[in-house]
Amino acid sequence: MIDIDATIDTAPPEYKDVLKAEKETYTRIHETTKAVLAEVGLETRNKAVISILEATGLAGFDASVGRIYLLPELIDQSLASAAKTFPGDEGMNTLGIGGIPPFLYRESDEYPLPASYKELDHLVKLIGENLDVVRFLSQPVKVHRGDPLKCNQIMDQLKDCIKVTCSAYIDGEEAVKWFAGRDDWHDSICGVKSPLICMDNMMDALIKSARAGNNLRLTTMPLAGRTAPQTPEACIIITHAEVMFMLAVSQTVNPGMLCMFGGMPCTTKPDGDLAYSHVAMNLLQFNPVGAPKKKPRTKGRLAMASAAAASCANSVSTMPDIASVFWTISIFSVRPLLSPIVRPSGGT
Repeated sequence: MIDIDATIDTAPPEYKDVLKAEKETYTRIHETTKAVLAEVGLETRNKAVISILEATGLAGFDASVGRIYLLPELIDQSLASAAKTFPGDEGMNTLGIGGIPPFLYRESDEYPLPASYKELDHLVKLIGENLDVVRFLSQPVKVHRGDPLKCNQIMDQLKDCIKVTCSAYIDGEEAVKWFAGRDDWHDSICGVKSPLICMDNMMDALIKSARAGNNLRLTTMPLAGRTAPQTPEACIIITHAEVMFMLAVSQTVNPGMLCMFGGMPCTTKPDGDLAYSHVAMNLLQFNPVGAPKKKPRTKGRLAMASAAAASCANSVSTMPDIASVFWTISIFSVRPLLSPIVRPSGGT
Protein backbone atom coordinates (compact mmCIF):
# COMPACT_ATOMS: atom_id res chain seq x y z
CA MET A 1 0.00 0.00 0.00
CA ILE A 2 1.08 3.57 -0.63
CA ASP A 3 2.33 5.54 2.35
CA ILE A 4 -0.06 8.48 2.07
CA ASP A 5 1.78 10.70 4.57
CA ALA A 6 5.11 10.14 2.84
CA THR A 7 3.55 10.85 -0.54
CA ILE A 8 2.05 14.11 0.71
CA ASP A 9 5.43 15.10 2.17
CA THR A 10 6.99 14.80 -1.31
CA ALA A 11 4.25 16.86 -3.01
CA PRO A 12 5.01 20.40 -4.28
CA PRO A 13 5.00 22.79 -1.29
CA GLU A 14 2.08 24.81 -2.61
CA TYR A 15 -0.20 21.73 -2.49
CA LYS A 16 0.80 20.15 0.84
CA ASP A 17 -1.70 22.02 3.00
CA VAL A 18 -4.55 21.22 0.61
CA LEU A 19 -3.60 17.56 0.53
CA LYS A 20 -3.33 17.35 4.31
CA ALA A 21 -6.74 18.99 4.66
CA GLU A 22 -8.22 16.52 2.19
CA LYS A 23 -6.78 13.58 4.09
CA GLU A 24 -8.26 14.97 7.31
CA THR A 25 -11.64 15.19 5.58
CA TYR A 26 -11.46 11.52 4.57
CA THR A 27 -10.36 10.53 8.06
CA ARG A 28 -13.36 12.34 9.52
CA ILE A 29 -15.68 10.68 6.99
CA HIS A 30 -14.35 7.24 7.85
CA GLU A 31 -14.66 7.74 11.61
CA THR A 32 -18.20 9.09 11.24
CA THR A 33 -19.01 6.10 9.02
CA LYS A 34 -17.92 3.66 11.71
CA ALA A 35 -20.02 5.51 14.29
CA VAL A 36 -23.05 5.33 11.98
CA LEU A 37 -22.64 1.56 11.59
CA ALA A 38 -22.30 1.14 15.36
CA GLU A 39 -25.08 3.49 16.45
CA VAL A 40 -27.57 3.59 13.58
CA GLY A 41 -26.86 0.21 11.98
CA LEU A 42 -28.58 -1.32 8.95
CA GLU A 43 -32.06 -2.70 8.50
CA THR A 44 -32.10 -6.40 7.64
CA ARG A 45 -34.11 -9.57 8.13
CA ASN A 46 -31.57 -11.78 6.38
CA LYS A 47 -30.87 -14.64 8.78
CA ALA A 48 -27.63 -15.59 7.03
CA VAL A 49 -26.25 -12.04 7.28
CA ILE A 50 -27.24 -11.80 10.94
CA SER A 51 -25.67 -15.18 11.77
CA ILE A 52 -22.44 -14.44 9.89
CA LEU A 53 -21.89 -11.06 11.52
CA GLU A 54 -22.97 -12.01 15.05
CA ALA A 55 -20.58 -14.98 14.95
CA THR A 56 -17.70 -12.47 14.90
CA GLY A 57 -18.66 -11.22 18.36
CA LEU A 58 -18.41 -7.70 16.94
CA ALA A 59 -21.99 -7.21 15.74
CA GLY A 60 -25.44 -7.50 17.24
CA PHE A 61 -28.99 -7.73 15.90
CA ASP A 62 -31.89 -5.98 17.57
CA ALA A 63 -35.01 -7.93 16.57
CA SER A 64 -37.32 -5.26 18.01
CA VAL A 65 -36.27 -2.79 15.30
CA GLY A 66 -34.89 -5.20 12.71
CA ARG A 67 -31.45 -3.60 12.65
CA ILE A 68 -27.94 -4.95 12.99
CA TYR A 69 -25.11 -2.90 14.51
CA LEU A 70 -21.41 -3.30 13.73
CA LEU A 71 -18.66 -2.31 16.14
CA PRO A 72 -15.79 -0.21 14.72
CA GLU A 73 -13.41 -3.09 15.40
CA LEU A 74 -15.23 -5.24 12.84
CA ILE A 75 -14.70 -2.59 10.16
CA ASP A 76 -11.02 -2.27 11.08
CA GLN A 77 -10.66 -6.06 11.01
CA SER A 78 -12.36 -6.31 7.62
CA LEU A 79 -10.18 -3.59 6.10
CA ALA A 80 -7.07 -5.26 7.47
CA SER A 81 -7.94 -8.67 6.01
CA ALA A 82 -9.05 -7.43 2.56
CA ALA A 83 -6.64 -7.97 -0.33
CA LYS A 84 -4.61 -4.83 -1.04
CA THR A 85 -3.42 -5.66 -4.56
CA PHE A 86 -4.33 -7.94 -7.43
CA PRO A 87 -2.59 -8.81 -10.70
CA GLY A 88 -5.36 -7.35 -12.86
CA ASP A 89 -5.16 -3.87 -11.34
CA GLU A 90 -5.30 -1.35 -14.19
CA GLY A 91 -4.07 1.51 -12.00
CA MET A 92 -5.35 5.06 -11.81
CA ASN A 93 -7.29 6.93 -14.48
CA THR A 94 -8.63 3.81 -16.15
CA LEU A 95 -11.39 4.23 -18.71
CA GLY A 96 -14.18 1.70 -18.88
CA ILE A 97 -17.63 1.36 -20.37
CA GLY A 98 -20.77 -0.59 -19.63
CA GLY A 99 -23.89 -0.50 -17.50
CA ILE A 100 -25.99 2.36 -18.86
CA PRO A 101 -23.53 4.33 -21.07
CA PRO A 102 -23.48 2.05 -24.17
CA PHE A 103 -27.15 2.72 -24.85
CA LEU A 104 -28.53 5.47 -27.05
CA TYR A 105 -30.77 8.00 -25.33
CA ARG A 106 -33.89 9.39 -27.00
CA GLU A 107 -36.46 11.27 -24.94
CA SER A 108 -39.32 9.65 -26.87
CA ASP A 109 -38.08 6.05 -26.43
CA GLU A 110 -37.60 3.65 -23.56
CA TYR A 111 -34.29 4.23 -21.84
CA PRO A 112 -32.02 2.45 -21.85
CA LEU A 113 -33.04 0.75 -25.08
CA PRO A 114 -32.73 -3.04 -24.75
CA ALA A 115 -29.67 -4.58 -26.37
CA SER A 116 -29.54 -7.88 -28.23
CA TYR A 117 -26.81 -10.51 -28.13
CA LYS A 118 -25.77 -9.37 -31.60
CA GLU A 119 -25.40 -5.78 -30.43
CA LEU A 120 -23.43 -6.89 -27.39
CA ASP A 121 -21.16 -8.96 -29.61
CA HIS A 122 -20.61 -5.91 -31.84
CA LEU A 123 -19.81 -3.77 -28.78
CA VAL A 124 -17.33 -6.36 -27.49
CA LYS A 125 -15.54 -6.53 -30.85
CA LEU A 126 -15.42 -2.74 -31.03
CA ILE A 127 -13.88 -2.56 -27.56
CA GLY A 128 -11.43 -5.29 -28.56
CA GLU A 129 -10.15 -2.98 -31.28
CA ASN A 130 -9.63 -0.18 -28.76
CA LEU A 131 -8.05 -1.87 -25.77
CA ASP A 132 -5.33 0.77 -25.71
CA VAL A 133 -8.07 3.09 -24.41
CA VAL A 134 -10.86 0.98 -22.90
CA ARG A 135 -9.61 -1.23 -20.09
CA PHE A 136 -12.80 -2.66 -18.59
CA LEU A 137 -16.34 -3.52 -19.64
CA SER A 138 -19.34 -3.81 -17.35
CA GLN A 139 -22.21 -5.96 -18.54
CA PRO A 140 -24.74 -3.58 -20.17
CA VAL A 141 -27.90 -3.31 -18.10
CA LYS A 142 -30.71 -4.22 -20.47
CA VAL A 143 -29.05 -7.35 -21.85
CA HIS A 144 -30.26 -8.87 -18.58
CA ARG A 145 -33.44 -9.59 -20.52
CA GLY A 146 -31.43 -12.34 -22.10
CA ASP A 147 -29.35 -14.99 -20.32
CA PRO A 148 -26.70 -13.22 -18.21
CA LEU A 149 -24.38 -16.22 -18.50
CA LYS A 150 -24.66 -16.05 -22.30
CA CYS A 151 -23.82 -12.32 -22.09
CA ASN A 152 -20.78 -13.12 -19.99
CA GLN A 153 -19.61 -15.71 -22.50
CA ILE A 154 -19.85 -13.09 -25.26
CA MET A 155 -17.90 -10.64 -23.10
CA ASP A 156 -15.28 -13.29 -22.39
CA GLN A 157 -14.03 -12.88 -25.96
CA LEU A 158 -12.18 -9.84 -24.62
CA LYS A 159 -8.71 -10.77 -23.48
CA ASP A 160 -6.39 -8.53 -21.49
CA CYS A 161 -9.41 -6.54 -20.27
CA ILE A 162 -11.41 -6.56 -17.03
CA LYS A 163 -15.01 -7.72 -17.36
CA VAL A 164 -17.69 -6.92 -14.78
CA THR A 165 -20.87 -8.94 -14.28
CA CYS A 166 -23.50 -9.41 -11.59
CA SER A 167 -23.90 -12.99 -10.42
CA ALA A 168 -27.18 -12.13 -8.71
CA TYR A 169 -28.81 -12.52 -12.13
CA ILE A 170 -27.15 -15.87 -12.86
CA ASP A 171 -29.00 -19.05 -11.90
CA GLY A 172 -27.25 -22.07 -10.44
CA GLU A 173 -24.25 -22.59 -8.18
CA GLU A 174 -21.90 -23.65 -10.97
CA ALA A 175 -22.81 -20.65 -13.13
CA VAL A 176 -21.78 -18.35 -10.29
CA LYS A 177 -18.46 -20.16 -9.89
CA TRP A 178 -17.39 -20.22 -13.54
CA PHE A 179 -15.19 -17.11 -13.28
CA ALA A 180 -13.90 -17.73 -9.74
CA GLY A 181 -10.16 -17.19 -9.39
CA ARG A 182 -9.91 -15.14 -12.58
CA ASP A 183 -8.30 -11.72 -12.21
CA ASP A 184 -10.03 -10.42 -15.36
CA TRP A 185 -13.57 -10.83 -13.95
CA HIS A 186 -15.30 -8.89 -11.17
CA ASP A 187 -18.70 -9.60 -9.66
CA SER A 188 -20.54 -6.33 -8.99
CA ILE A 189 -23.25 -6.73 -6.36
CA CYS A 190 -25.38 -4.04 -4.77
CA GLY A 191 -26.48 -5.59 -1.49
CA VAL A 192 -27.69 -2.42 0.21
CA LYS A 193 -30.18 0.23 -0.85
CA SER A 194 -30.02 3.67 0.62
CA PRO A 195 -30.43 4.70 3.27
CA LEU A 196 -28.85 1.79 5.14
CA ILE A 197 -31.32 -0.97 4.16
CA CYS A 198 -30.17 -4.47 3.20
CA MET A 199 -31.60 -5.93 0.03
CA ASP A 200 -31.77 -9.35 1.57
CA ASN A 201 -31.97 -11.33 -1.68
CA MET A 202 -28.94 -9.48 -3.06
CA MET A 203 -27.03 -10.14 0.16
CA ASP A 204 -27.71 -13.85 -0.42
CA ALA A 205 -26.06 -13.44 -3.84
CA LEU A 206 -23.11 -11.60 -2.29
CA ILE A 207 -22.57 -14.38 0.26
CA LYS A 208 -22.79 -17.03 -2.47
CA SER A 209 -20.27 -15.18 -4.63
CA ALA A 210 -17.88 -14.62 -1.72
CA ARG A 211 -17.95 -18.33 -0.91
CA ALA A 212 -17.26 -19.10 -4.58
CA GLY A 213 -14.11 -16.97 -4.40
CA ASN A 214 -15.14 -14.39 -6.99
CA ASN A 215 -13.58 -10.93 -7.05
CA LEU A 216 -16.25 -8.64 -5.63
CA ARG A 217 -17.11 -5.06 -6.50
CA LEU A 218 -19.26 -3.79 -3.63
CA THR A 219 -21.79 -1.42 -5.16
CA THR A 220 -24.28 1.03 -3.75
CA MET A 221 -25.86 4.12 -5.28
CA PRO A 222 -27.28 6.66 -2.82
CA LEU A 223 -29.17 9.52 -4.45
CA ALA A 224 -28.08 12.87 -3.05
CA GLY A 225 -31.17 14.74 -1.88
CA ARG A 226 -33.44 11.68 -2.02
CA THR A 227 -32.03 8.57 -0.34
CA ALA A 228 -28.99 10.35 1.10
CA PRO A 229 -28.24 13.89 2.26
CA GLN A 230 -27.62 16.51 -0.42
CA THR A 231 -24.25 17.70 0.91
CA PRO A 232 -21.20 15.88 -0.49
CA GLU A 233 -19.69 14.80 2.84
CA ALA A 234 -22.91 13.42 4.29
CA CYS A 235 -23.76 11.61 1.04
CA ILE A 236 -20.32 10.01 1.02
CA ILE A 237 -20.76 8.91 4.65
CA ILE A 238 -23.91 6.99 3.67
CA THR A 239 -22.12 5.53 0.63
CA HIS A 240 -19.10 4.51 2.68
CA ALA A 241 -21.21 2.97 5.45
CA GLU A 242 -23.09 0.79 2.98
CA VAL A 243 -19.89 -0.40 1.27
CA MET A 244 -18.18 -1.06 4.62
CA PHE A 245 -21.16 -3.17 5.69
CA MET A 246 -20.86 -5.34 2.57
CA LEU A 247 -17.10 -5.53 3.11
CA ALA A 248 -17.64 -6.82 6.65
CA VAL A 249 -19.93 -9.58 5.39
CA SER A 250 -17.59 -10.52 2.52
CA GLN A 251 -14.44 -10.63 4.62
CA THR A 252 -16.15 -12.62 7.37
CA VAL A 253 -17.30 -15.20 4.80
CA ASN A 254 -13.96 -15.32 2.94
CA PRO A 255 -11.13 -13.46 4.70
CA GLY A 256 -8.51 -12.04 2.36
CA MET A 257 -10.71 -12.07 -0.74
CA LEU A 258 -10.55 -9.26 -3.25
CA CYS A 259 -13.17 -6.56 -2.65
CA MET A 260 -13.33 -3.31 -4.58
CA PHE A 261 -15.05 -0.10 -3.49
CA GLY A 262 -17.96 0.33 -5.91
CA GLY A 263 -19.87 3.12 -4.18
CA MET A 264 -21.47 5.46 -6.73
CA PRO A 265 -23.25 8.39 -5.10
CA CYS A 266 -25.47 10.06 -7.67
CA THR A 267 -26.98 13.49 -8.03
CA THR A 268 -30.63 14.20 -8.72
CA LYS A 269 -32.24 16.75 -10.98
CA PRO A 270 -34.38 19.60 -9.62
CA ASP A 271 -37.50 17.50 -10.20
CA GLY A 272 -36.06 14.73 -8.03
CA ASP A 273 -35.31 12.27 -10.84
CA LEU A 274 -31.95 10.53 -11.02
CA ALA A 275 -29.39 12.60 -12.94
CA TYR A 276 -27.43 9.54 -14.01
CA SER A 277 -24.07 10.38 -15.61
CA HIS A 278 -24.62 14.07 -14.86
CA VAL A 279 -21.40 16.11 -14.94
CA ALA A 280 -21.92 17.00 -11.27
CA MET A 281 -21.36 13.33 -10.36
CA ASN A 282 -17.63 13.97 -10.72
CA LEU A 283 -17.83 16.05 -7.55
CA LEU A 284 -19.01 12.99 -5.65
CA GLN A 285 -16.80 10.28 -7.11
CA PHE A 286 -13.94 10.34 -4.67
CA ASN A 287 -13.39 8.00 -1.77
CA PRO A 288 -12.35 8.14 1.88
CA VAL A 289 -9.15 7.00 3.50
CA GLY A 290 -9.43 3.58 5.12
CA ALA A 291 -8.57 2.51 8.63
CA PRO A 292 -7.65 5.80 10.35
CA LYS A 293 -6.86 5.64 14.07
CA LYS A 294 -8.94 8.35 15.74
CA LYS A 295 -11.86 7.24 17.88
CA PRO A 296 -15.40 8.50 17.22
CA ARG A 297 -16.06 11.69 19.13
CA THR A 298 -19.81 11.23 19.60
CA LYS A 299 -22.05 8.67 21.25
CA GLY A 300 -25.74 8.07 20.84
CA ARG A 301 -27.94 8.42 17.79
CA LEU A 302 -29.01 12.02 18.50
CA ALA A 303 -25.43 13.10 19.06
CA MET A 304 -24.43 11.24 15.92
CA ALA A 305 -27.05 13.05 13.86
CA SER A 306 -26.08 16.42 15.32
CA ALA A 307 -22.40 15.83 14.64
CA ALA A 308 -23.12 14.73 11.08
CA ALA A 309 -25.29 17.79 10.48
CA ALA A 310 -22.61 20.11 11.86
CA SER A 311 -19.95 18.39 9.78
CA CYS A 312 -22.03 18.64 6.62
CA ALA A 313 -22.77 22.31 7.26
CA ASN A 314 -19.05 22.96 7.02
CA SER A 315 -18.44 20.64 4.08
CA VAL A 316 -18.48 23.33 1.41
CA SER A 317 -15.72 25.32 3.08
CA THR A 318 -13.63 22.36 4.22
CA MET A 319 -13.68 20.25 1.05
CA PRO A 320 -10.63 20.94 -1.15
CA ASP A 321 -10.85 21.61 -4.87
CA ILE A 322 -11.61 18.21 -6.34
CA ALA A 323 -10.60 19.45 -9.79
CA SER A 324 -7.08 20.07 -8.48
CA VAL A 325 -6.61 17.00 -6.30
CA PHE A 326 -8.40 13.80 -7.27
CA TRP A 327 -8.23 10.73 -5.04
CA THR A 328 -9.07 7.28 -6.24
CA ILE A 329 -9.35 4.05 -4.30
CA SER A 330 -8.17 0.60 -5.31
CA ILE A 331 -9.07 -2.37 -3.16
CA PHE A 332 -9.37 -0.11 -0.11
CA SER A 333 -5.84 1.29 -0.46
CA VAL A 334 -5.94 5.01 -1.18
CA ARG A 335 -3.85 6.19 -4.09
CA PRO A 336 -3.54 9.99 -4.39
CA LEU A 337 -3.07 11.78 -7.68
CA LEU A 338 -0.89 14.66 -6.59
CA SER A 339 -0.50 16.57 -9.84
CA PRO A 340 -2.97 19.46 -10.14
CA ILE A 341 -2.93 19.29 -13.93
CA VAL A 342 -3.92 15.63 -14.32
CA ARG A 343 -7.62 14.89 -14.67
CA PRO A 344 -9.40 11.56 -14.24
CA SER A 345 -10.16 10.09 -17.64
CA GLY A 346 -13.16 8.02 -16.62
CA GLY A 347 -14.25 4.90 -14.82
CA THR A 348 -17.08 3.77 -12.60
